Amino acid sequence: MAKRPASSFDSAIDEITSDGGNITVIAPVAHLARDHRGLNIIDAHVVCHDKADFVREISRLSSDISSRYIEIGRYLIEAKDRLGHGEFEPMIEAELPFGARQAQRLMVVAKAIDDGIFPRDQLPPSHSTVYELVSLKAEERERAIEEGVVNPEVTREDVIAFRKLVRGDRGPRPLTSPGAINSRIRKLEAQRESINAEIARLHALLR
Repeated sequence: MAKRPASSFDSAIDEITSDGGNITVIAPVAHLARDHRGLNIIDAHVVCHDKADFVREISRLSSDISSRYIEIGRYLIEAKDRLGHGEFEPMIEAELPFGARQAQRLMVVAKAIDDGIFPRDQLPPSHSTVYELVSLKAEERERAIEEGVVNPEVTREDVIAFRKLVRGDRGPRPLTSPGAINSRIRKLEAQRESINAEIARLHALLR
């Protein structure tokens, strides 16, 4: 498969995961209200003026991280942009209920979801699984969508297995999760309908 130029999202991941560079400030309130996945993204965004504000809001949301991880990631991106490394990294290590590695992943996931690199209604609820999906290369993400890997029931293990398979270039991955199997069935049924219609058209020409 031919390599494609890095997307703007891939460049953004490099910015988030590197020591230098500024991070785009989180989406405005109007965008937060348009999250269609039902992940409890609240409309109101509390404006944080200093480190204490960020610590308070991120800590509050972290008590329900499984459904509020997008908000947490957005606050982290904003904090990194406003505070700088001198305050941001010590804040994570000393004052937040998770470490630097998880903070980095939450930022990457939030950035990816806001950029819309996957259909939101097809993403699984686990932020660790979403992280594995968004960490795929651009061409791998396209293939993941085509093969039905991106679905609400996919597991982290499924995504890791898919990545190993495509990077080894050993052909289509075996389908294991119900979501992936159902997605593949729908694609094949659509192809069958198209083929049957073409066969009927050709038979009509022979009459």
